[in-house]
Amino acid sequence: MVVDAGGVYVDGQGPLPIVRPGSVPELAETIREAVEHGEAVYPLGGGTLLDYGLPPAKPGRAIDMRGLNRLVEYPAADMTVTVEAGQTLAQLQRVLHEQGQWLPLDVPLAEHATLGGALATNWPGPRRYGYGSWRDYVLGMTVVNDRGELTRSGGRVVKNVAGYDLHKLHIGALGTLGVLVEVTLKIRPLPESRSLLCWRCPENVLSGLLDAVHASQTRPVTIAVMNDRAARLCNIIPSGTESDSCLVLLGFEEKRSTVRWQREQIHRELSRISGSDLIEEWEEAESLAVWQALTDFPAVASAPVSFRVQVLPSQTVYVLRALKHLGEAAWLAHAGQGTIYGHWWNLDEADLKNRLTALRKTAAAHSRIQAESVAAPGRVVVLRCPPTWKTPALVWGDPPNDQWLQRKIKDTFDPRHCFNPGRFPAGW
Repeated sequence: MVVDAGGVYVDGQGPLPIVRPGSVPELAETIREAVEHGEAVYPLGGGTLLDYGLPPAKPGRAIDMRGLNRLVEYPAADMTVTVEAGQTLAQLQRVLHEQGQWLPLDVPLAEHATLGGALATNWPGPRRYGYGSWRDYVLGMTVVNDRGELTRSGGRVVKNVAGYDLHKLHIGALGTLGVLVEVTLKIRPLPESRSLLCWRCPENVLSGLLDAVHASQTRPVTIAVMNDRAARLCNIIPSGTESDSCLVLLGFEEKRSTVRWQREQIHRELSRISGSDLIEEWEEAESLAVWQALTDFPAVASAPVSFRVQVLPSQTVYVLRALKHLGEAAWLAHAGQGTIYGHWWNLDEADLKNRLTALRKTAAAHSRIQAESVAAPGRVVVLRCPPTWKTPALVWGDPPNDQWLQRKIKDTFDPRHCFNPGRFPAGW
């Protein structure tokens, strides 16, 4: 085990001394020592999303998990893999690709992002519309609790029905319930063919075009809508390009014959919509760079303020219209799942609060109209901003109705509040 006293800053707080365990027993011992000394534990992966959430609430030690990166078990014929949480997503995909398989989930900066960090943050990517989310692929987990004990839930086979899916509580919990050390995942065969098609679409046509896509006989795995500023950041259009229209990207991944048919079919269906033009097609290997650009967009390093909006898919266009009146932004919407990522530049704390207030009102109002009193409010989360601006209300918005339940789960799993204290909503 290596200890780096130089430390690391987590969302502006620090420096926190870094511990680099090389095994699970070393990790467990580190956690026991931290708890005995009243210190907090801050698990770290690749460091790609350290500014997501609230700043740490108390001193402690950071645990670099990248030393726990073994491939534990890979029965390729069973379409499952068990791997330690410190392995990067890119490393895992390379191993799976050797057997003609993959994990069809998108993670920004996959060469650096670890599996544990991806599960803790649970960011929706462009392929979620076609393949689902992390909760659809996790079969089981091993987690170290605040006593340094290994706790296991789920299993290593697909047809596992024993016990509760407690591991799903850790997905998206920002590491506040324990330290994830091992996970078993379902995997899928690699698609035989890939295609990405890009339409230029005026704002007044966007709603009709998306309706046509949803009514289409085709089944895209992603429906992405972006403005020109976002497209330039993703190198999809050249610098200097500027218009009031947007780009709509549809992605297909399947058997070669199926992709070819879907590509031709969607072209016939959307060509009937006046004002929309197919401007680009990327096939096979050349499409991978565009897929990765769409995936990496939420983590654009140059943006001082980044946000995510989650609404019902049918309300995406309303939120995009509202964004036009909230200052110049680069935005990318995954319209099939109602997720919108955006970046703002050149604003101060007061500007950010005003824009968030307006955006949250828009997202909540339209979701309520669509849901007819069903509990499905729109939600706006700040992904990145200066740490000194951060409060629970600014980062997470109004507390959800089930916050009491979240607090109960935290108190049960981590009664001494040693794991990532302060990072999650309500400061726990």
